[in-house]
Amino acid sequence: MARAEKIIEADVQIDPFVVKLIAWGRTAIAKGKSFKVFAVTDDEPDFDPPKSDIQREKFHAMIGDIQETGVIVMPGRKIILKNYSPEKCKAMLVMWFCNEIKELNDEKIKIPNPPQSFDCPLTGETITIRPSTIKWGKKLTRVFVEWLYATGAMAGVKWSEEAIEAYQSYKEAQQ
Repeated sequence: MARAEKIIEADVQIDPFVVKLIAWGRTAIAKGKSFKVFAVTDDEPDFDPPKSDIQREKFHAMIGDIQETGVIVMPGRKIILKNYSPEKCKAMLVMWFCNEIKELNDEKIKIPNPPQSFDCPLTGETITIRPSTIKWGKKLTRVFVEWLYATGAMAGVKWSEEAIEAYQSYKEAQQ
């Protein structure tokens, strides 16, 4: 796989880059390969740069601790998260987060791929597709990490050293 990136800051840079891009694309197609082209601008009001690996590692460490030691108690319900696989626990946390964001109705926080539900035409069963955190940018991930910390605290989570260190360094980096 090849990758090319170019930051274009002036009008005169566009044409030479496009000429090279076209040549590169034609070469790939001639070899029977496909190629993907995308452009990103950072002045769009909804632009959210991709999350970092560090952010991803931090929220996964937190989700692991929540799954291991979290107990959510509410009237008539006690949810022991250890009773769910890590994958199911993450799915529930992501859905709960998305539902809370939707209820907030804050136009500054947008889920790029909100949950979708539909009825299976064969069985009539309702199928829900949870958002994939892969598509979340830095801003949304920052909100998610804060939400995970608050949710974990309310659920009596015993944070591991890894999660505590990750959260502390994450908080320091945000200042």
